[in-house]
Amino acid sequence: SSDLALGIAADGKWDSFLPAWRQAVGEGWKTKAGRDIVWRARTESALPLLEQLIQDPTTAAADRERYFRALDFYRGPARERTLMSVVEASGADVRTTALALTQLDSASIRMTPQLQSAVDRTLAATRGTQQFVDIASKFDARASGPELLQLALTYPDSTKGVAAARLAVRWGGIEPFRTAVFSANPNVARSALTVLGFLGGAAAQGVIEEVILDASRPLALRQQAVQSVSRMAAGGNAPPAQGSTTPLTGDRRLLQLVQRDSLSPELRDASALVLFGSPRADVREGAARVLTAPPTSRTADGKTLPPTATLATRTGDRASGRVAFSKVCVSCHIAEGPGSDFGPALTEIGTKLPKAALYNAILEPSSGIAYNYEGWIVRLRDGRETTGIIVNDTQTELAVKVMGGIVTRYPRADVASVTAMPVSLMPKGLHTALTEQELVDLVEYLSSLRSPTR
Repeated sequence: SSDLALGIAADGKWDSFLPAWRQAVGEGWKTKAGRDIVWRARTESALPLLEQLIQDPTTAAADRERYFRALDFYRGPARERTLMSVVEASGADVRTTALALTQLDSASIRMTPQLQSAVDRTLAATRGTQQFVDIASKFDARASGPELLQLALTYPDSTKGVAAARLAVRWGGIEPFRTAVFSANPNVARSALTVLGFLGGAAAQGVIEEVILDASRPLALRQQAVQSVSRMAAGGNAPPAQGSTTPLTGDRRLLQLVQRDSLSPELRDASALVLFGSPRADVREGAARVLTAPPTSRTADGKTLPPTATLATRTGDRASGRVAFSKVCVSCHIAEGPGSDFGPALTEIGTKLPKAALYNAILEPSSGIAYNYEGWIVRLRDGRETTGIIVNDTQTELAVKVMGGIVTRYPRADVASVTAMPVSLMPKGLHTALTEQELVDLVEYLSSLRSPTR
């Protein structure tokens, strides 16, 4: 307790307090309280002690990460020397080396044979992870291009997959992804379309449009391409069209194709669902002039839905409802098993909402938007526009989570404006992809998701 009291009292006086404490306790400083003092200290004389704690094989993994986080409070050559010492330590395990590599300041990095060996060793050990992407990017490991492509195609709807795709395109261009999109393997083609939709940009948009306009491609793939090009409204987009000040987001480009009658008739329904569900009023208004709005009162089997009060009295099949959930909900929500950390988790939604409220949330998503899940339109100074949930906003960075749970970070200086969306990020009309019975089954499934104590 006296050590902890010292730690509190020393705030702002660490340059004198830490050496005095170290001299007083001698080699007995590695007590739990002593470790906390070193973790709390904000003086360069604590860095050698932090290094010892990081490299100590008896240090628990969670504590080691905590000591690394303490280094965030230091700046300058002494911090970088500490990190390099950890990297070059012969006994450092791969996880420790990876943490040290990701914390090194890019501006201070001078590649040495020892550092190159550590980078190569760590890349080999972290394949398939976000750390692999981060380290490849920081150390310009361009030979990792094929592995980045594979990572993007394996995890096309994840943050690490999209980050891998961005890096692969930066180094190798869009052509490897175009090849994947036109692969004879339908799974590869679908994955490539998915990741390109999240990736955004003029090159990605061009590839997706090729699929949309190519009548020789399978209809299901072209319908997916329509969904993918619309997702670019949330994933990073091409600059405005020449002579326009409006960002040419994916849904606006899709509207252009419809207005020019460039789409095959069999894609009009898929396009209508996307355009009338757009968060942008100008897109919805433009769609209304050229398309018939999908009948949101109807289901996929052509039935007109009865009132919510009547639906709420029906009993569905839970197992079939779980299948329906995987069909229309899993891309944004988590319930049981796989899902996406984008919309609110539905793990205990049956405890919170009765059936009537569940139907209302599905049929009228803008009638009640959960706190912290409000949508925002973020416009960047280079003309791009992104739509999603703001998960972090500081003086230096704005982090936006888009559909699929993918987080993109933007320097705050690049952000021109942030505007609240008047409607929910959950598009209206998702239930039209289900039959009436599937909708009833879905609500039965959601209603069954309850906390263990209820």
